[in-house]
Amino acid sequence: VRITNDEGYSFDGYVAEFFRGEDNEDGIDSIGVSKDAEHLGGIEISENNIVSIQIIK
Repeated sequence: VRITNDEGYSFDGYVAEFFRGEDNEDGIDSIGVSKDAEHLGGIEISENNIVSIQIIK
């Protein structure tokens, strides 16, 4: 995927995990993103001003 925020910053990686907000204590939808063998960390979709998440090949 390619993830872009509202400041135009983007990075490519793959979704390693997805958490639905209703299943989390904090109620926030989030995805865990990795690139190669490096885990880039979790991204809280509703709190990081994500503009787009694109599938790339």
